[in-house]
Amino acid sequence: MISAKLERVRLDSIRLPDETPGEFGLVTVIVACPGNAHEVLEKVRETLRIVMGHDAGWPTDEEWLTILPSWFVSQCVSEQAHTPEMMDAWSVDGWVYWFRPEDEDRSWRWWDASVIDADTINIQIEVSDWPFPWGALEWLLLASGATSAEV
Repeated sequence: MISAKLERVRLDSIRLPDETPGEFGLVTVIVACPGNAHEVLEKVRETLRIVMGHDAGWPTDEEWLTILPSWFVSQCVSEQAHTPEMMDAWSVDGWVYWFRPEDEDRSWRWWDASVIDADTINIQIEVSDWPFPWGALEWLLLASGATSAEV
């Protein structure tokens, strides 16, 4: 798996020479958007830059509410208000949990992304296992304006 530092570099689609994915390789996530693929991808990158940029001094759950983009926070549900009807929505603290720097076991890392057309984004992620939990990425995509994401 690529390092967290290299993953942050890759968010901006910067490739380094001689890079090869790990043992399980790359998985392509196909993201459907309602004509706003460029905007969705920029929102995803913006949010990942923020959460992945906190290597030390992990913010509290309350601090994340002011650190993350307000559009993202407004798409999330509060932990107290979470009901069975909201099973598809994530809370902010439930989402950031998956990006903790001490969690070296996160089973996917950002590799690359490209807008195919106004309605489609292809995102490549490096995975360390199969199947792998990717709900945090899927929620970010949906909160950013995508209509669906499939691996």
